[in-house]
Amino acid sequence: MAGYADGQEEADAPADSITLRYGLGAQDGAPYLYQTIAAVPATELYRIETPGTSIDPSEPLQGLLHRQQGQQGRFVQVYTMGEPAAVRWDDAAEPGAAPELIVTTAGSEERFTLDSAQGLTVTRRNGL
Repeated sequence: MAGYADGQEEADAPADSITLRYGLGAQDGAPYLYQTIAAVPATELYRIETPGTSIDPSEPLQGLLHRQQGQQGRFVQVYTMGEPAAVRWDDAAEPGAAPELIVTTAGSEERFTLDSAQGLTVTRRNGL
């Protein structure tokens, strides 16, 4: 099950989200599993590349770097089949309010509030 990053061209630029796609079969038309990783506020996501690994220098390596500072790690990953999810943080929140994550898929939009004690909690679900 090999995966690769979709949609980000520059390896050295931070991204708001990165989507990975995994083929679930060798035959043509096999379904894909998508993993969308959202950068939590005050964190950065980078797609990285190296010319080779210490085990096999002839094989290039691609990966992800999730950078954040502090004593707690926070990350959000959304898994979908068939189509990738779009994720974004709502910039219209009131000052001091908890950040709200908007997850959009082919048939719905869901909103989640990020609370430091509770994690993500569902705020609203809408079928599109």
